[in-house]
This record gives sequence, structure tokens and C-alpha cells, in this order.
Amino acid sequence: MKKVLSVILCLAMLFSVTALCASAKDATFTMTVASDLHYNPKASSAALVSKRNSISEDFFHASPAGDLPAESAAILKAFLEKAAAEKSDYVLLAGDLVDSGLKASHEALAAMLKDFEAKTGKKVFVVPGNHDLYGVTSAEYTSIYRDFGYSEAAAKDADSNSYVVELKDNYRLIVIDSTNPGESEHGMTDKRVNWVKAQCEKAKKDGKYLIASMHHNLIDRVSAAAFFHRGDAVDKSFKLGDVLAEAGVKYIFTGHSHNQDIAAYKAANGNMLYEVVTGSLTTYPVPYRVVSFGTETVIETRNIDKIDVSLVPDGMTNKAYNLMQSDFFKYAHTCFTVGINQMTLSVTDADSIMGQLNIDAGKNPQMSEIAHKVVGRLAEGLTMPLYMKDEVEAGKSIQRILAAYDVLMPETDCKTMTELAALFYEAFTAGDEDYPIYSHEVFAFTRGLSAVLNYGLANVTGEEYAIMMSYLTSFSGYTVPDEFLIYAGDGVSRFKGIETYIATFVTPVVAAMTKDEAPADNNATLEGYEPAPVVEEKEKTIWEKIADFFKKIYDYLMSIFTYYEK
Repeated sequence: MKKVLSVILCLAMLFSVTALCASAKDATFTMTVASDLHYNPKASSAALVSKRNSISEDFFHASPAGDLPAESAAILKAFLEKAAAEKSDYVLLAGDLVDSGLKASHEALAAMLKDFEAKTGKKVFVVPGNHDLYGVTSAEYTSIYRDFGYSEAAAKDADSNSYVVELKDNYRLIVIDSTNPGESEHGMTDKRVNWVKAQCEKAKKDGKYLIASMHHNLIDRVSAAAFFHRGDAVDKSFKLGDVLAEAGVKYIFTGHSHNQDIAAYKAANGNMLYEVVTGSLTTYPVPYRVVSFGTETVIETRNIDKIDVSLVPDGMTNKAYNLMQSDFFKYAHTCFTVGINQMTLSVTDADSIMGQLNIDAGKNPQMSEIAHKVVGRLAEGLTMPLYMKDEVEAGKSIQRILAAYDVLMPETDCKTMTELAALFYEAFTAGDEDYPIYSHEVFAFTRGLSAVLNYGLANVTGEEYAIMMSYLTSFSGYTVPDEFLIYAGDGVSRFKGIETYIATFVTPVVAAMTKDEAPADNNATLEGYEPAPVVEEKEKTIWEKIADFFKKIYDYLMSIFTYYEK
């Protein structure tokens, strides 16, 4: 009897294990993600020399935006070599594949990606970005990149370059086109959102995990960032975040804003969606990501630290070339710092400021008149020394202005307000920014801004003050009563009023940019898609039925055995 029982038990366990092996799947796979390659195969020496900046003789070629267009071909080659070495199954390129959108650039990149796939066996998927359609039609774009998502698509949107592809195991990737002109600046339309919603519902019905990607940012997390990228946060116009999250999509990979960021978005039904923004591959910190999906989602950031210098055009200084060759990451950081500091000097030009503030002189002559009236003094305040010890012109520094109101200026390593602004922008771009609201740097910036506004607006009336401050405040999403602003400008000490304005409306925005909230921007371990989603019950196979039968016998016999053991 014992032998018979043993045989039955062995058979039951054998069939149970067989059934489990047949149905279980290894749900883990890895994807390499990069964005904003801005590939420019025609970068030339002439272009380098033509844009000489005034900040650095050694790095005169540094772009005001802090990017590396001349080095893009070398960076792309280095990235593909690193992607080939990564233990990943797929490569996802989240838009702005080329810089100018020229057909020849797209074709050159497509040839490189085709060669990469042939050599590595890794599949490449592309996402359309706004730069990609500068020089080609939508049809030309999908034709050039047909082998990188479109030819194998399980579904395609007839009205855009959106598509869905099957990945390993129970996963699907939905690429959302956010570039074509539509009802908003970022190209999203109600019709496109409805197509996405239909694909989400289909994935859920099929028992598939859906991962999303598009070029533009999904969520407007920081008002200051939205100011520089007006109209580019999709959910300012359409609640795409709720559509994705409520359907069970947990991750969307985006780019466009050239900064490293991971943000959590909670949908109306309580589901969490994580937006993973990957910075530009051709801008410090020259990042890409390696993402592993499974019971946990592990996101790791890598950086390009070495390139083939022979692919970079002539025209730079020997110091720049030497640093590029010995430590490319440090070179990228130096170019970024020089470029961003150069860009901040544009505040000395009234027309440039009006353009950045989106002020149309024809439509808003009053604001234009005020801007021209104050811009010179504002620029002077932003570029004057922070501290008395560094004063170039006797009696002029931020510290001296504040001292007149018995306000202390915290010590920092920066020399001007523009340097502080560049410091924060650099931290925001690199991700995991760590300048809390109580830090010396943030204190110095907000107090310094009070001094600059006090200095710049010294000659405006209370009414003009209210008009200008109300316009600036509108970018943060607040509406401030004119009575409050006029009171702050005239009814009390001008400096105290400005201080109140800065503390109330500016400091929260600065703090949102200078201190990152969880999850971490560069390396994070977050929730995965498993356990598997509920799938509509299907008819069991004969082997599954046999396994169930023997398992019932096994459970029954074990219950008897346990009873007699007691």
C-alpha cells in the first residue's frame, strides 16, 4: 500500500510541476533607453567658429543651450557600443533622433540602427520627436524607420505615427506620437487619446502588461520647467495620465526637456503611473538608462564617458580636445557650465527677455513699455556681484542692497545671481537635485531676487509694479489680486512688499526645481507589473485537467495523512 501511495504521490507532484512549468513564464526583461540624440552628421568646423561665446576662450564653442551638437556623431557611436554590451533585450529611443530633421540624417541613423540590430540581435524601437519632422513628412518618417517598430506593429494609428508592438512574455510597448500638429502645441488630440485608450483596454483584455513611451513630457511637475517648455506637458491639455494609469500602465518613458527625472502620478482610481524622463544623450550628463522589468522595476542610469575624438570636427582648442579625449564626462560638464552661464547673460537684452516671457509688443504695449523701462536695471542687478568683497563698481552688490534693509546675505561659492540660476539649472538637468529650501544657495537666490527686483523696479509706479508682477505670477498658475500687488508696491516699503511676493509665489517654484522629491531621478527600484493581470478564463488543456485531477488526489491523501499523524 505504501508503494502504491508513493507512486500516486510522485505522479501527482510530477504532473503538478509539469503544469506549472508549462504555464509559468520568465517575466523579466531589460530595455536600454535613450532620448534626444539630436544626431547631426553634418557638424562642421565652420559652425563651431561661427558661434564664439564670451565666457571662455578654451571652450568658446560651447553652445548656449549646453548641448553638444558637434560631438553628436561620436556620442551616438559610443552609445551604440555601450548598448551592445548591456545585457538588454531591447533599445528604446524616445524621440528627437536627429537634430535638423533632414531626410539624409534620418537615413544615416536608420542605417546605423540596422547594422546595430544585425550585430547584436537586440531590437530597436523609435519614438517620433518634434525635431524629427522638421524636414520630412510623417509618411517619410515611418518609411525610413519601418524596421524599428512599424513593420512588426501589432496595431498602428491611422492618423499618427503611434503604434503597439509585442515584447517578451506578457509585455507590450505602446509608442504614442506627440509631434504632429493638432489641438495643442505638443500635437496631442482627443482622437489620439481615444486610440491610446482603446489599445489600453485591448491590452488589459488580452492579459498584457503595457509599457508606454512618447517624446513630450506627460506631466507638468514644475512650473518653472513648464515656463521654458510652454505647452509641452501633455496633461495640461489632455488627461492622458489617467487614461494610462487607470488601465494599469505603470511606466511611460519620455524625453524632450533634456533633464533626468522620475515622477509618480496618481490617477483618479488610485493607480500609480511613473513617468521616466531621460535627459538628452547630447547634453550633460550624457545619460541613458537600463531598465529591468519583473516583480520589481529597476531603473539604472549610465553615462557616456568616452568617445572617438576623430569623429569630432576640427576647430576647437587643444585644451578642449585633450579634455574630451581624457575625460569626456568632465568635458561635457564643462561645456554645459560655460554654455548655460552664457545663456543667462541674455537677460541683458530687453527684446530677448520679452521673447522668453512671451510678450508681444503689439498685443501688449503696456507690458512692453514697462519691460523696456526696467530691463536694464534688472540685468544690472542679476549680473552685479553677490558680495561686497567682489564689488567691481563701488557700492554695488546684492549684499549691500540687502544690508540697507538689515537683511543678511548667506555665503555661497557663486559670484552672481546668474551663476546661482545656472547652478540650479545644472542640478535640475542632472537629476537628484539637492538644494532644499533652507539651504544657503536657495536662501541666497530668493533674497538676492528680492534685491534685484527692488533695484530693477525702483522707478516704476505701483500700478506698473502690479501689472508686471501679475504677468510674471501667471506662469506659476496663481492669480493675484491687483489690490494686493499695488499694496505691496506702494502701500508698504517696496522692499518688504517684494519680499512678501517672493516668499509667497516664487520660493515654492524655486524649491520645486532645486530639491527632488521621491522617487530618485537616476537610480530607483520601484513596483513591477507582476503578479500577472487577471485574464479571461480559458478552456484548460487535457494536461492541465490531468494535473488538476492528480493534485486533488494528492491534497486528499495528504489531508488523511496529516489527520492520522495527529
